[in-house]
Amino acid sequence: MMANNQIVNNMLDKKVIYFMSVVEEKSFSAAAKKLYLSQPNLSKQVTLLEKELNVTLFDRTGYRPVLTRAGEIYYNECKKLQHQIDDLNKHIQQVDTYEIKIGFTGLYQNRKIINAINEYKKGYPNIKISFDQYNFGDVAKSLINHATNISFGIESSFKYYQPIKYHVLYDYEICVICSFDHPLSKYDEIEVEQLQNEEFIILSQKYGYQFYQDFMDACKQDGLNLKIKKEVESFDSLVFDVSIGEGIAIVSSEVVRQGEVKVIPLKNSHHHSRYVIAYLDKPQDQPIQNLINSIFNYFNLYNK
Repeated sequence: MMANNQIVNNMLDKKVIYFMSVVEEKSFSAAAKKLYLSQPNLSKQVTLLEKELNVTLFDRTGYRPVLTRAGEIYYNECKKLQHQIDDLNKHIQQVDTYEIKIGFTGLYQNRKIINAINEYKKGYPNIKISFDQYNFGDVAKSLINHATNISFGIESSFKYYQPIKYHVLYDYEICVICSFDHPLSKYDEIEVEQLQNEEFIILSQKYGYQFYQDFMDACKQDGLNLKIKKEVESFDSLVFDVSIGEGIAIVSSEVVRQGEVKVIPLKNSHHHSRYVIAYLDKPQDQPIQNLINSIFNYFNLYNK
């Protein structure tokens, strides 16, 4: 990949580069030294430029060259062009080498996100996309600490952080999970009242403090006197303990595989969960904004 100055030099006439160098170095001798040219050769090139433009760019009567009015206008316009070329170079580099870092929680529920990202990659095959998994508590911090550009997870992971902007992609269906030989497994759906005497496996505060608080608040609103058998620090541990009959759990149906545990819809509960896309509330680089827009289109967010 070419350096920025090399690309600029290739796109701008060398006489223009020499002229701009004299302006910025404030003397022909300093500019010649910077450009590794002899001073007579540099002066000749600037004079040729003036002849081509049919204007005088410098007043050379004093000790140092001073821009004429025409020279000042020409220099300012050349600087604008130089900035445009620099921006073009950055855009080209992004197309070839840009990496978008994505954070996410869970694994199984991300199949919809993977499909959406694959749609984006069809239009931007040269953009590298990397993934890192986090718990509910750390996925927002990864954005704030610039470890990720975009994150996916449940709403409670992001909604308490002011620098973060998020959009709901879809609502989860809340369910109860239990082992296949648990007495509740015979039901096709469950009311909250049926859970009063059950022992629960729940995710600990270490997995996500705000999620833990929201979970406890929902239990309180449901009037559920929660009997906690065990607090675990990973979702895999939660599902495993439920599968061997250690207790039951309240989760969303999208995050568990049907063959691992019995999944039963929970009715008339204050428990709810929404899956979101999140990013810092600031202007995004174009490749990142393009991915955000692609996710919006995939989930039809613009129509909501």
